[in-house]
Amino acid sequence: MLLQVKALNDRLNSAYYNITKLSAFGEQIIRNFDPATFDFMEKVDSIVHQIIRRRTDLIDSPETIVIGMIDQGGICQWLRYNSTGADIGRSSIRMNLDHKLVFSNSGNPVTAFYNEVDANPVISELAGELEKHLIPVSNLVRYANDSFCLIALNFGREVTIHDATVLNSVAMQSLFLRSLAAQIKNTESAFEYTVFALARASEANDEDTGDHILRVGNYCALLAKQLNMPERFVQGIRIQASLHDVGKIHVSSAILKKSGKLTDEEWCEMRCILCMVQK
Repeated sequence: MLLQVKALNDRLNSAYYNITKLSAFGEQIIRNFDPATFDFMEKVDSIVHQIIRRRTDLIDSPETIVIGMIDQGGICQWLRYNSTGADIGRSSIRMNLDHKLVFSNSGNPVTAFYNEVDANPVISELAGELEKHLIPVSNLVRYANDSFCLIALNFGREVTIHDATVLNSVAMQSLFLRSLAAQIKNTESAFEYTVFALARASEANDEDTGDHILRVGNYCALLAKQLNMPERFVQGIRIQASLHDVGKIHVSSAILKKSGKLTDEEWCEMRCILCMVQK
């Protein structure tokens, strides 16, 4: 009895340690988070490296991790990570697993764990399907939503709810950052669309087709790149440069299209517009 209590306490402490370690790792990722350069797979790789088995930890970590991701076209990509001691290899694998068996169909995330001695027909079926693809299963922990699943396999001991809690923390960190990056990029795309719409509106009275504003933006971006400016600055100046003539929105078409000299009244109108734009 005392040995069982000690074993459970050790597993609980191990789970707390892993959660604390991953939380610290997640905080570091968030501090360095840049949606412009965010790479979801790069972050997944980093997190897998935090939890997969190392040479010094043969008990509390999984030997293999399998990740499935469904794209917008409904195609599922499968990745397999294997620990070979100090190195961790990633490879793409082809599996025709039933989506209902792997992913969540309820709209809510699902976290579960399984040992060979457990009588869980659903996960037993999943384990059997994995073994058909030459992935042996002695135990597993699984996180899944409707388009992403992470399966950690073959810990050096029986797995428990504590391991499922750790895996849930890992998956939620990854998906949160992917969602945040997508939302920010969507916002930036909407901002860019608004800028170009405003810039094209300023060219409404010109005979130019409107490509002029695009050329100016591209020229500015090229110059910035030649000056070795950061990529974020290069993309920013490309968008912002397109607004170089935006003040023309306030100028009447009669003045913009006039071929001769401006009258004193027209010059006065132009100066008033200039003062308004500068404010």
